[in-house]
Amino acid sequence: MKNTIRILIFCIGCFCTKTIYATENFLPETEDIPLMDGLMVQAPTDLNFDTPEGQIIIIETISTNLTQEQVYCYYAKTLPEIGWIRITDKQYIREKDTLHIKTIQEKQPLKIHFEIALMNNL
Repeated sequence: MKNTIRILIFCIGCFCTKTIYATENFLPETEDIPLMDGLMVQAPTDLNFDTPEGQIIIIETISTNLTQEQVYCYYAKTLPEIGWIRITDKQYIREKDTLHIKTIQEKQPLKIHFEIALMNNL
């Protein structure tokens, strides 16, 4: 009976625990910057510039149910776990790469702008 209870508790824990890596959605043109649940990419606004020094990616997202505080909190928790160093709630660095997160529109629908500079690490 004790083993059955332990197995049941273990299974419940596995199903109820959500890790940040459970999502398979990432910002377009990136390999490891997650797209927060509730944010949707506005496809026509995505821009990608290749330069000899690296790549600049600009992505706009929209949400009808999130606040800017929730978005900044999510990325403040998530990005350092994958190697980004938090400068502010809106700015992160990783090696020579930079990430800026800006609120374009605070009222609903919330609009969040991501600007990522992926520099060639020569």
